[in-house]
Amino acid sequence: MVAGSRDRRFRALVLLVTFASLRWGEAIALRRCDIDLDGRTVSIRRQYVELSEQLILGPPKSRAGTRTVGIPVAIVPELRDHLAVYVGPQPDDLVFTGHWAGYCGGATSAVTQAGAQQSASSACPACTSTT
Repeated sequence: MVAGSRDRRFRALVLLVTFASLRWGEAIALRRCDIDLDGRTVSIRRQYVELSEQLILGPPKSRAGTRTVGIPVAIVPELRDHLAVYVGPQPDDLVFTGHWAGYCGGATSAVTQAGAQQSASSACPACTSTT
């Protein structure tokens, strides 16, 4: 279970995706500047999409996809801790990265699924969902 995992790096990711109803590609494209903890909002301005087995950064799926959504007050402390421990200080630093500071790959991508069996327990526990 991710919530009780030894590596808490992905707890904030799971909470934010769940309670702010973000798509996977939107969540892994978030930058520090997209999260406003005082205002309890997250701004969706970009997403990663898989094209020809590569993740490409681009705009959300539609004009309606570019949006600002609320963050429940209950998850703000977890997000604050995540930003302090795992995210660099620059506004453009990625919020959710893997253990080696790279982006956290797609949950259902063919690229990720090929290696997910081998590295699921150590590299990205939250990235192995097939839903």
